[in-house]
Amino acid sequence: MTACARRMSAEVKGTVDVVIVGAGVAGLSAGRYLLRSTKQKYNVTVLEARSRIGGRVWTNLDAFPGAVGGDVDCGASFIHEGGVGNPLRDLAEKFNIESKETDYDDMVVTRNGETMSSSEYSLRQAEYEKMIQHLEDSDFADTEDISVRAALERLGYGERLTDPLLSWFISDKHDDSRGASMEKVSVGVDEYQSFDGEDRFLPGGYRQVPHSLQRGADGEQPLNVLYNQVVRRVVVSHDSVTVSTQSSQFRADRVVVALPLGVLKSGDVVFEPALSATKQEAISKIGFGLLNKVVLKFDSVFWDPKRTFFGHVSEDISKSGFLTSWMNGHVVSGTPTLIGFITGDSAVDAEKMSDDAIRDEATDAVRKMFGSNAPDPTGFCRTMWLSDPYSRGTYSYLAVGSTAAHRAALGQPEDRLHFAGEHTERNHYSTVHGAYLSGIRAAKEIDDSYVPCF
Repeated sequence: MTACARRMSAEVKGTVDVVIVGAGVAGLSAGRYLLRSTKQKYNVTVLEARSRIGGRVWTNLDAFPGAVGGDVDCGASFIHEGGVGNPLRDLAEKFNIESKETDYDDMVVTRNGETMSSSEYSLRQAEYEKMIQHLEDSDFADTEDISVRAALERLGYGERLTDPLLSWFISDKHDDSRGASMEKVSVGVDEYQSFDGEDRFLPGGYRQVPHSLQRGADGEQPLNVLYNQVVRRVVVSHDSVTVSTQSSQFRADRVVVALPLGVLKSGDVVFEPALSATKQEAISKIGFGLLNKVVLKFDSVFWDPKRTFFGHVSEDISKSGFLTSWMNGHVVSGTPTLIGFITGDSAVDAEKMSDDAIRDEATDAVRKMFGSNAPDPTGFCRTMWLSDPYSRGTYSYLAVGSTAAHRAALGQPEDRLHFAGEHTERNHYSTVHGAYLSGIRAAKEIDDSYVPCF
């Protein structure tokens, strides 16, 4: 045996071939980690179904053709909890990517055409926070597998949940971060852990993060990404893995599966032999939410250019997640744009609507916030992440019927396969930094199974 022999078998190999399925942040961070290894030489190939990298990090450069600064982050918007210790904050600083702290309290909310006073806003926010604290102090998480809504109803909040303003807070503060309503989210033990600090947005676009990972630092080897490679089948044998796309086959010693949970749920990728029953159950049980964006561009800013967030309260609580929360694109990129959010079931239903219908609904929402004289938009774009066959949703959440153990199972390696993606992160799921950390974990699993080669 040589110093390059693999610990787990008698195979002797000077260079280890690794295929990474998916060029999102998870896949790219795994590849970058392997190329930096001081233990072993790796030949890394990243297969990407799209014609771009980033996955659900997507700065759309073609949102408003010809417009100066018209790029739009149609996927991830923030480095969540972007304080000291967040690895994406560190990465942004390393690659000189500008980031700015945001303030969720910098919000103006309207109801029935009237701006809500700061005192009323604070009062209702305190009511929401007290309700959530009451829930967290209860023992439902330890005793029953029920939804957050069912638990709140048992605690006596049933009637209050029908209040339009409280419903707006639930949608904005709870549902948006999960991409799912309280009816679907489990009250079970949530092992999510936060970094300190406020969320941060990237004025130059979130695409800078995946592009920095792919390109590497000065002097580093760029990652080899093959585009338009739609993986159909992953076959594991005793000494290798064969990954088949619609047009090619790739043989590797190890494979990192960095596909979104929605794609794994779809069954579009066949694994031979089949993934373990434990992993299949976890794929089935963990929820995969949906949040879409609608972006309206105007000739000029007619709203408060310094405010970060806007909202309007719908008297129909079934529409609380439908274009009731907005972000000021002028604050982010200096462009006269407003970015509306649609979440959960409302987002699912909205994907069935035409562009014209969505544009009209969004324009109507803007006029509810800023007055009936607000002009028609001169540009429009929308996302449809559920309909996208390479995502089939946006991020994971703890669904009724799922547990933290299911999430742990998603990240467990199986034979020559390793798994990455925000859904595999037990403590930092549903975030880009969770995806980044998951890629490092999967790559480290591979690297730790080899003895030093240099």
